[in-house]
Amino acid sequence: LEGSRIESLQGAEVLRRDDIIAQLNGGLGDTLDATPGIATTFFGAGASRPIIRGLGEDRVRVLQNGIGTIDASTASPDHAVTSDGLDAERIEILRGSAALAYGGNAIGGVVNVLDQSIPTRAVDGLEFDGLLAGSSVDDGAHGAGRLRFGAGDFAFNLSASGSNTDPYDTPVGVAANQYTETRAYGIGGASVGSWGFAGLAVKRTEDEYGLLPHDDDEPAGRIELEQTRIESRGDFAINWGPFDRLDYGIQHSDYEHTEFEGDGEAGTIFTSDGYEARLEAHHRGERLRGAIGMQFSDVDFGAIGEEAFISDTNTQDTGIFIVERLDFGGWGLEGGARFERRELDNAIAGSRDFDTWSASGGLFF
Repeated sequence: LEGSRIESLQGAEVLRRDDIIAQLNGGLGDTLDATPGIATTFFGAGASRPIIRGLGEDRVRVLQNGIGTIDASTASPDHAVTSDGLDAERIEILRGSAALAYGGNAIGGVVNVLDQSIPTRAVDGLEFDGLLAGSSVDDGAHGAGRLRFGAGDFAFNLSASGSNTDPYDTPVGVAANQYTETRAYGIGGASVGSWGFAGLAVKRTEDEYGLLPHDDDEPAGRIELEQTRIESRGDFAINWGPFDRLDYGIQHSDYEHTEFEGDGEAGTIFTSDGYEARLEAHHRGERLRGAIGMQFSDVDFGAIGEEAFISDTNTQDTGIFIVERLDFGGWGLEGGARFERRELDNAIAGSRDFDTWSASGGLFF
């Protein structure tokens, strides 16, 4: 697995580009809904989020290139995930012990969307790939393009994607106000060699979609969201005792979405601003393989307006984890553990902190 590099006894679903295109349908949850074991939330055409084992919201972590999306999608089912499959190269779905590497609350699983915004392999000359698609039920038009080029030990990536759909048809008429407009633009570069890679990327996402009307006699509202994401990733071949690989990821995200009422007036504004970082050391022996690592995040989340149900809150998480697999050929053991400290600072309720332990284990034969 390119994103996690951590094996799981309970298996990992991997959707490569051809699979993603074949299943591409609206938001991330709708795209994955055709995958066995995965369901989706649904709040109209603009918002869907994966459900694994009947668990959703923050019990399923959605990642972009191994790092949390830092949006507002876990707060309400009408909030869209900023990551989708339109420009993804692959999507990985992890369950079991491997999920402990990304958060103790991810008891349902982890969905990791990899988009190659930071090139992880060398590019010889110039490469281009593109996608054009149409959908009949909503008169939709969808497109994505990626340009890669290399210069010595450096590789660069330019990407853009977009999707427009009208309200979709149903057996009883057209679904009111169910339009979507999505745009994403990215630029990134990396130094790539036999030692690994390290790079930097910037991605901008803009999304607008209609909300279901509360009453047929009243005009329906809409949500407009935008996110600017800056990330750096690296993966290095090392020779430190038992460890042979070291990888890191860090990103900063500035997210905002506004919920407009049916009369066009701005109602509630949600903001999520912060960063997340992680560091992993991997080892792979004849029988024992696994990873140890640490993760840190600092996010300011809040809402203002008539329907603001949460006051400004700063959340800091610090986690340390280990995931190991002992394989004797015909049988073996797998397990993981994670310690996490969470510190909350709320504008009204003040500060609190929690220490949590999580563990997962299994025997295979």
